[in-house]
Amino acid sequence: MQASRMPNLCLIPTGNFMLDMATLGGFVDGAGAMVYGLESCGKTTVLLKAVAEFMKKHPTKHVLWVDAESMLDREWARKLGVDLSRLQHHRPVTGEEAVDVIDAAQKTLDIGLVVLDSIPSLVPMQTAEISAEDAMVAPIPRLCGRMITNT
Repeated sequence: MQASRMPNLCLIPTGNFMLDMATLGGFVDGAGAMVYGLESCGKTTVLLKAVAEFMKKHPTKHVLWVDAESMLDREWARKLGVDLSRLQHHRPVTGEEAVDVIDAAQKTLDIGLVVLDSIPSLVPMQTAEISAEDAMVAPIPRLCGRMITNT
């Protein structure tokens, strides 16, 4: 494709200089992105900063934060610039509930950004209802596959 014919992308800065340089400006608005890393390396903080930047760019849009870990600190989010009145917070009990909430949010016009924190914390209903002796083969990847096919 010729560079002159490439569409202009709306980017959401992450607030992290190195990450913004690596992604050529931040997350692409309207596209999916995954942030991963070691425990306590700052993934949630990067996402909160990106949410604050998204809210600055889109003053009429809301953000859905699906908190599977139940670790969102509202005070820290506020200090990073997140408008808590425009942040919809949901704590799913099961992974299927999280997928259903995300699917419903994507059909709502005022939700402009969805954050899922985090995929490893999703517990499929089938896993939650069985005993430890029962064999389970890849329930979380199957659940994530369902999320991808719904979008």
